[in-house]
Amino acid sequence: MLFGISFSEIILILIVALIVFGPKQLPIIAHKIGNALYKGKIYLKMIKNDMGLQNDILAINNTTQEFFNTYHEIKNNIIPTNSSLKQDNDIPYKKEKLYQPEFNFEKQPELFDEY
Repeated sequence: MLFGISFSEIILILIVALIVFGPKQLPIIAHKIGNALYKGKIYLKMIKNDMGLQNDILAINNTTQEFFNTYHEIKNNIIPTNSSLKQDNDIPYKKEKLYQPEFNFEKQPELFDEY
């Protein structure tokens, strides 16, 4: 049974088509019907592929959005806000007490330094 039609009903439809269209036109009509079904099958396959590509693009966009949301969440958790930064008086050393080497550019270097 094909589409709820039995084999005997298919034979009856073919006999009526043979009588109505004739033996010369029946192969041409069958060929046109076959081409139409083939083109319809290809068209449906193209639509399914396009829908699949659109679904893939949506999935990529969703993944990208999730990535950026996670990035911003991590960034906000790692980088402190201005209110939580230490003040200068909280630093255990003073900038004035840092060692600064003294350079004497007028003195000529000696080949052998005496100790």
